Amino acid sequence: MEFKIVRDPIYGYIKIPSEYLINFVDTRIFQRLRRVEQTSMRSLYPSAHHDRFVHSLGVYHLGTLAFRNIKINSTKYLNDILKDEEWDLIQSSFEIACLMHDCGHSPFSHTFEHYYVLNRGEEIDDRLRVNFQEDEDFSRDYKRSSPAAHEKISCLVLLEKYRESILKCGGNPFLVGRMIMGCTYRNNPSILCKVHNKFINLLNGTALDVDSLDYIQRDSWASGVNNVSIDYDRLLGSLVIKLDKVGDPIVGFKKHAISVLENISLGRNFLYKWIYSHHKVLYDQYLLTNSVDLIDKETNNEFCRELFSIDNFYEPKSYNGTHLFLPTDDDVFYCLKKFHKDGSVIDEYLSRSYKYKALWKTQIEFDNIFEGLSSEDLMEIETQLNLKELDSFLGENSNICISAKPKLKGFKQNHYFIFIDGSTIDASKLVNVKDEQNRFFYLYVSQDCLGRKKEIIQKILSFKN
Repeated sequence: MEFKIVRDPIYGYIKIPSEYLINFVDTRIFQRLRRVEQTSMRSLYPSAHHDRFVHSLGVYHLGTLAFRNIKINSTKYLNDILKDEEWDLIQSSFEIACLMHDCGHSPFSHTFEHYYVLNRGEEIDDRLRVNFQEDEDFSRDYKRSSPAAHEKISCLVLLEKYRESILKCGGNPFLVGRMIMGCTYRNNPSILCKVHNKFINLLNGTALDVDSLDYIQRDSWASGVNNVSIDYDRLLGSLVIKLDKVGDPIVGFKKHAISVLENISLGRNFLYKWIYSHHKVLYDQYLLTNSVDLIDKETNNEFCRELFSIDNFYEPKSYNGTHLFLPTDDDVFYCLKKFHKDGSVIDEYLSRSYKYKALWKTQIEFDNIFEGLSSEDLMEIETQLNLKELDSFLGENSNICISAKPKLKGFKQNHYFIFIDGSTIDASKLVNVKDEQNRFFYLYVSQDCLGRKKEIIQKILSFKN
């Protein structure tokens, strides 16, 4: 088999089989990802100029390592369950899913992905069911799963445009689609489907999967932030699938990976708490979203419907004198410049000359200000702020409230296990990082109000129930 070798700053060299290059990488839809930024953190870290393309290659690389080590470490436990051809099918399906998992991401990644399913949710669901009609369990399993919008679009694009390529490379299109959406087999009792579920979770899981394992390292490297160190070779080298006491497959790690597991949770939660939920990052996203909403309003809600259309992946479309095809960040920027007016929210976004500043800048400050208040009180305060009740105190257009929802995750019970000297221990008992339902908000005020912080906070506290 021939390979192309790609130099990567995180992993050194990534080897990609030529059949994957021909059928997936060297195609317009995948190459589009070079022009879709990985994160929204460049407003905070200007050097974080990495994209979905290189992230996808990184996830593919980690996926190949994960599969190879699972097969080496698990064959003696699964020898009576998986024959060579079944191992081969899982390998091809898993590697293709890792490579193509983000192929349907929208411009600016998560910021605009909801537009693909806005007022088109039923249409997208129907198209998915049509493409999965030979998978008898899919409809029931899909109802019980909760894939993100970009996962649905990536799966749909893959099945509508790459089905033959998946088959040609030895994969199962339905298994690839399930892996991308995290849609496990819930009603099929076969041991083979239960093994498939372990690989589905290794791409799209909870506390640990190869997707998050790449972006934790890549986002930290690209930004220059001092995050924890993750020994991914040590971690993936210890992956193993065994059978539990009742004969069901469980996935876990050898004991020497314990320290790495905790670092993964700490590293991921650090990014969500301190970077992705930073007040400047959220305000920049607010400006970008409102800029696009302004264009959409000026075009009678046609702009977003036309730009964020799955059909734009397949064929060029013209809208209002603009050529739309394979939408990327560049297309959004072009439209922002086309609709720009001095003093508008678009002007503020393009210039980064922010009109509003955060009154508090971290969740720690937020918790200190609102110490002792119930979740109901905080919800009422946020509601009043969004209703512009502070305008009568500070003046019209003087303040903006933006929610922050950092998704902090630990290891859930019965998801991963640690194998220590013949014993099987749930990873959730050994890794001291738990899920947290975090939610808070920032209040941004105009420059002339910054000196009134104490009285503004007193006024806000009067909004509680």
